[in-house]
Order: sequence, then C-alpha cells, then structure tokens
Amino acid sequence: MSKELEVDFQVIPLSNETQFIISLTNRSDQLKKLEFHSSQKYEIIVTNDKGEEVFTYSKGKMFSQALETALLKSGENMEWEETWKHDPLPPGQYKAKVSILSHKSDKLSLEREWTVPPNN
Repeated sequence: MSKELEVDFQVIPLSNETQFIISLTNRSDQLKKLEFHSSQKYEIIVTNDKGEEVFTYSKGKMFSQALETALLKSGENMEWEETWKHDPLPPGQYKAKVSILSHKSDKLSLEREWTVPPNN
C-alpha cells in the first residue's frame, strides 16, 4: 500500500516559527480507503542534532477518539498545514519526521532536515 500512497513533506523554517506542509497522494489507479482511530491524522516530531525532541505536534493536544474514514481517488491528494511557533532556534541541524496515522499506513512517513545557521 505504501508505494501506491505517497507522502510529501515540506519544512519552511522562519525566525519565530516553522511551517510544515504535508501531502498524501494516491498514485494508484484504484480508490484508497484510509481509516484513522482518532481525529489526529499525522504526527510531527522534530529533533535537534543531539537527538533530543524539541517539538511533538500532538503534545498537549486532545483528539477525539472516533473512527474516521477518508477516501482518496486515483490521483487525488490530501494536504495539511501546521505551524510550530517558537523562540528562535539555536544554531544546528534539525530533523522533522512526519507519520500518517492511518492504521494501514505504518510505512507512510518521511523525514526532512534543515540547518539553523549561527547568527553572525
């Protein structure tokens, strides 16, 4: 299923926030059914160059615990945008991992890295 569904993930770092754009595209020629066990469709975890978690999307949030179904036709995509508001990040390398939380999509995840340069 994971080759038929493709995840794309953009990270847009700004001075006091980081924007994430997540898309899930059906690359197959068949209708795909995604089932989610809560209103949370994805997880985003950001780590620094020491491997420490500096942001977890779901932390401090509550999600309804209801089975939700999404249907993706061939060629269709779903897109989500999130903004992480933060103080300026210390210089270094950061890694963000997004995972789609549909119960059949355990391999639908993607990582992106970016660097925060030192202030000169």
